[in-house]
Amino acid sequence: MTTMDAQGCIESLHARIYDGTAWRDQDFPIVRETILEVFVNGGRIISLACTGHHLDELAVGFLRSEGIVTDRKAIGKIEVDDAGKRVFVETVSPVPLGAGSDRFSKAIAASGARSSSLGQRGLRKDPSRKSEGRDRLSQGLPLSAATVRALMEELLASAPLHEATHGTHCAGLAEPGGLICSREDIGRHNTIDMLGGYALLGDLDCSEKIILTTGRVSAEIVLKVWNLGIPVIISHSAPTSRAVELLRQAGITLVGHVRRGKMNLYTDRNRMIF
Repeated sequence: MTTMDAQGCIESLHARIYDGTAWRDQDFPIVRETILEVFVNGGRIISLACTGHHLDELAVGFLRSEGIVTDRKAIGKIEVDDAGKRVFVETVSPVPLGAGSDRFSKAIAASGARSSSLGQRGLRKDPSRKSEGRDRLSQGLPLSAATVRALMEELLASAPLHEATHGTHCAGLAEPGGLICSREDIGRHNTIDMLGGYALLGDLDCSEKIILTTGRVSAEIVLKVWNLGIPVIISHSAPTSRAVELLRQAGITLVGHVRRGKMNLYTDRNRMIF
């Protein structure tokens, strides 16, 4: 299993802390926020707020989520400027970028929500419109409560940035036997895109994989997971109503609010072993 290296993503902040009885001065760790610029075929298309690690995965995962690239063969070249926080992607064939820069927002909030681009295409009004053309995922990948608990514990243990700063989200790509890869970032959407980029760059088949996340499961998160063909989401948090609508359409199992050995099964119970 690979995990994010916390080194270089944490800064020190001096502040006054109240411990319940008195105030005291203390330095404490705070997660770094930086801006990644993504270029496709020479043109800048997006700026993403992130921690600054796994830039190639984040850039490619974002492009995959937006439908600009669909597999590794579509990418001719990737160059990463770590110092300048820029990623340059060249595609094998020309790709449609709509009306250019107005397809994407110029900046993304730290939450990672793609509000401008997705909102323009109708997601916020009707999430089912974004699901047109997607196939319902097939059944399979049986899970037990014990497996869900073990995977969530493994995910939480793989989050050094959160342990140090309490300022990040973490997501993991897993099989029933354990985590394959985990990623941390200030944006929960970014963590899913990183995993999508990891899978695309590694030509990894996700049809029998699991997504774990510490964050809330929104409709945008479900769409990203559906795009990856992943049939199961396990979350430390809970879903939104629109997310549940999409989960049912997709045939994705969501086990949420996995905490202290307890959990809620929200959709597609046929995969769970009772």
